[in-house]
Amino acid sequence: MDTSRVTRSYLETLSTASLLELSDEYGIDIPEHLNRQFIIGELLEASNENFSDKDDLVETDKISQVENLPKSYNETKISVVLRNPVWCYVYWDFKKKEYTTYIKDPEFMGFSIVFMFFVGKDHDTPADTFEVPVSLKDRERFVLMQHPGFYVRAALVAKQKNKKSQLLVESSLLSLPGGLPDLSSQTLNKSVSPVLKLSGLPDILLAQYVNHRQSFS
Repeated sequence: MDTSRVTRSYLETLSTASLLELSDEYGIDIPEHLNRQFIIGELLEASNENFSDKDDLVETDKISQVENLPKSYNETKISVVLRNPVWCYVYWDFKKKEYTTYIKDPEFMGFSIVFMFFVGKDHDTPADTFEVPVSLKDRERFVLMQHPGFYVRAALVAKQKNKKSQLLVESSLLSLPGGLPDLSSQTLNKSVSPVLKLSGLPDILLAQYVNHRQSFS
């Protein structure tokens, strides 16, 4: 007998003996002389629970069949997002053919990420820049930002011997939160209030700037 799911109308057509037999299949302990309507109620409840469990299993199977995301989408692209007000997360990818062409070039010296800071979103000339060399296998980095209130753009470039760096792609412009201390050596070396100095925060910020200004993996 199919016990995957039953209905009240179906159970009403069964004899009491058949209801008790079905109860045994569901593992329901039915006391003697129990009213058949109570037996039907117990069977309906057990049937719904059984059906719900199977639904959960089906959903679990669907989740387990989801494939892992590809390591590359074969697209030369770079993106920058804020992790918090002072750290950003930058990730990039290459078109396979373009990537292969560069690394096989005898003049090729490696890839870098160039960060450009703009005073305003309509400015074309960056007020400051810094460069982060990356390995051939790198596809992501966390980078310590500076110049709060500025705009930042990241550019993926290929370094070539005796040639100008080749710009591969640029990210969209990202607005940095304002109201934070400017993370630059000149600013961090300036005098601060005694309370802030006592907290040790200036020393921490300066150490972060000196040791991790560019990036860490």
